[in-house]
Parts: sequence; C-alpha cells; structure tokens
Amino acid sequence: HQRSNWYIGVFELDQLQRQPFSERDVQFQTTRSQGNGGQNVNKVNSAVRATHLPTGISVLAQDSRSQLDNKKLALARLKEKLAEIELQQLAEQAQNHWSNHTQVQRGKPVRTFKGTDFKSTYVEKSYKKERAAAKKEIREFVN
Repeated sequence: HQRSNWYIGVFELDQLQRQPFSERDVQFQTTRSQGNGGQNVNKVNSAVRATHLPTGISVLAQDSRSQLDNKKLALARLKEKLAEIELQQLAEQAQNHWSNHTQVQRGKPVRTFKGTDFKSTYVEKSYKKERAAAKKEIREFVN
C-alpha cells in the first residue's frame, strides 16, 4: 500500500450494565380509576400504578374494570418502557463510541513502528533520565 503513515486511536470503552427485570423490584399501588364506569369506578380501587424501584419509573393502568387485568397491563407497560430506555442508552453509547472515533489526532505520534514486524521505535519525549543523570553528576562533582 502506498500510505506510509497510519494513525491508530485506542480508547477504553465502557460496557452498558444490563439489569435483569424482576417482579420483586416492582411496587404495585392501587387507586380509584377515573372516567366512565359509574358506581364501580367510585367504590373499587381498580387502577394500578407499577413503580420499578431501581430506576424509579412508574406507569399507570386503568383500562380495565378488573384490578388483575390492570396489574398485568401495568407490568407489560413497565417492561416496554424499560426496554425503550435501554435502547436509548445503547444508541447514546454507540454515538459516544463514534465520537471517540472522530477524535483521533493525526500528526502527534506517541509510538512509531518500523518494518514489517512492527517493532517499536519508541522515542522518549521526557527528559527525566537526562535530568537524573545530570543531578547525579552534580552530586558527584560537589562531593
């Protein structure tokens, strides 16, 4: 290949921690429904609010006259909402990975490799060793 300079960016990428969904992490609360339904709405707590305790996300289901049906519906809506949030986090993570890709700086090599076996020809950019040697010479000269 004709290209003689190649630039590589190395970044540490964080992994998204997936939380397994458990019904033990969900708190259910019943309330009275709103809207049509007449006497059933006024005297029975059929609406269900489900709150996912680790994330604090809550949903309300009051579509059915049955509390059990509303509980199942609230649980399904909560799972759906958590899945949407996880997809959004995955998209943000992919965007962050791509932004790392576009931030590779060209023209400032830290290490240079030569030859076909890519042996490192590392160039020391700090002068610590030279300073230490100079200090040692001064101490020996003083003593």
